[in-house]
Amino acid sequence: MRKIKDVLRLRHELGLGQRHIARSCAIAQATVAEYLKRAEAAGIAWPLPQDLDEARLERAVFGAPAAPPSKANKPLPDMAAVQEQLQRYRDLTNEGFGGCALRIERIKLLIESLFGHFRV
Repeated sequence: MRKIKDVLRLRHELGLGQRHIARSCAIAQATVAEYLKRAEAAGIAWPLPQDLDEARLERAVFGAPAAPPSKANKPLPDMAAVQEQLQRYRDLTNEGFGGCALRIERIKLLIESLFGHFRV
């Protein structure tokens, strides 16, 4: 939850500096500066009007929340191209993804030959 009301009250009622406000509200000094700058740009004056609740104050200072990006607009991957890339990888390695298991077995054999019996 943003502490816009607290920042404005401490600034205008008590006349505190930004560092003192930041410490009092447990937020960064840069955040205090941003809140004060946005409130001034939005024409918010202290004392706040009675009908201005937290949600309306936040909308006035920060604007309406942005809608999350729609997944419907995101294009699906070209599965034929993906399949082609996988096949190219398999052709290049001559082992495909199963080659990883072969490499693990070779490493186990090497460790066994160096250090004796080895279990995973």
